[in-house]
Amino acid sequence: MCGIAGFFTAEDKKIMNLDDFFKDITLMSQLRGKDSTGMLFLDENYDLSYEKKAIQAADFLDLAKIQEKVREVDNYYGALVHCRARTTGLTNQETAHPFIETDTSGAINFGMVHNGTLKTWDKKEYLSDSQYLAKKLYVDGYQ
Repeated sequence: MCGIAGFFTAEDKKIMNLDDFFKDITLMSQLRGKDSTGMLFLDENYDLSYEKKAIQAADFLDLAKIQEKVREVDNYYGALVHCRARTTGLTNQETAHPFIETDTSGAINFGMVHNGTLKTWDKKEYLSDSQYLAKKLYVDGYQ
């Protein structure tokens, strides 16, 4: 199973010095999955951004872009990390978490990470069960 960790904070309750905490929980989450790593961030304007790669967390944290994001993590209202242990689908950039959905302008409207395995999903149209779940939730909502 995958490793998922993160934090969310209220606007008036921002917590400082979270960069070491976020690095540590990322590395600890690697114990649960080494196939890919991704992060999802919620900024002060309530906009989502993300990074993901089909590499383990220790290598992910070595990337200059990720080091910058982690240094700035105090500026976010929330951040999630997902370390994937592949159970279905391939291991590549497209199947790394988080899965995001955008509007016609390219703005991210929805982001999701998932731990577990779906038994039924459209294997012809989607690369993984989590990608399928993200699209279904975004389009249809929870049913």
